[in-house]
Amino acid sequence: MKRLGSSNHLEPGPVFSFGIISDLHYADIPDSTSCHGFPRYHRHSLEALQSAMSIWNAKDNIQFAVQFGDIVEASSCSADESQAAMSVALGKFKEFRGQFFHILGDQCLSSTPRRQLIELLKIIGDSEYRSYYDFHPAPGFRMVFLDCYEISELGYPESHTYATTARNILQIVNPNSDKNSPRGMHLHDRRFIRLNGSITGMQLDWLDTTLRAATAAKEKVIICCHAPVNPDVCAPEALVWEGYLILRIIYRYNCVVAFISGHGHEGGYAVDRHGIHHRVLEAVVDCRPGHSAFGHVNVYTHKPSIVGTGRMISLDMPYFKHH
Repeated sequence: MKRLGSSNHLEPGPVFSFGIISDLHYADIPDSTSCHGFPRYHRHSLEALQSAMSIWNAKDNIQFAVQFGDIVEASSCSADESQAAMSVALGKFKEFRGQFFHILGDQCLSSTPRRQLIELLKIIGDSEYRSYYDFHPAPGFRMVFLDCYEISELGYPESHTYATTARNILQIVNPNSDKNSPRGMHLHDRRFIRLNGSITGMQLDWLDTTLRAATAAKEKVIICCHAPVNPDVCAPEALVWEGYLILRIIYRYNCVVAFISGHGHEGGYAVDRHGIHHRVLEAVVDCRPGHSAFGHVNVYTHKPSIVGTGRMISLDMPYFKHH
């Protein structure tokens, strides 16, 4: 098993554990290739999901699982094919004995209206369009789920304020007629493509309030999001548009220990100057038949530890002193 930063000493069991999987891009369509020419195995994703749940169900300590977005494919098939794939995937998710926590990704929002998607995935929120939330998996710990497509052209009625805002941003920053193309754009400006998005001031305020409360309660926080915010862990094309605003809030407090995301299919890892671990999960759809990419996180008193299967690299993420 591949492992980054592992240690061999004996340690007590985890406080809690949860499954992780990202970027299934499932659809009943032939294999395709990404915009970079990498093969994608859409039908096989369902088999990989089944394998993940079988392993999680066989373990007594997997309390819940997080699906990091892009359950189905949309770019290479019709909306009808994507919605049919969603129905099949939702049926499969029910085979997991614990609870799934879902995060919205660009592919699902490209084929299913946001409000309908939130209902299908039973995402917790206090309004019909909101899908960011938090919960306590164990005393002293908090999971935070962000929606990095709150400002986006995807999933909203065309006239919705957030869709209009996203369209205006792309019109100003992206010079291409195809707004999914970063052609000719430089460095981190390449993140301004239609398959990315950003968050509102309301969500930023909520994050600030949530992390302030977590700090006061001396809780350790793991943030989950579809797209990454740290430019050191992925290509610019995978970044949240205004991820620096998220980081600015995170850095005000000392409670966040890890930021886990998907979207950058090849995976990635970095520790920033504040000692926060940034981990991008390897995509399921990139796994050829007979292979997979999923895992689970064992959260100990002194570190979260990713235990990967297949292409997903295992990783220890020790807390630094200020945590």
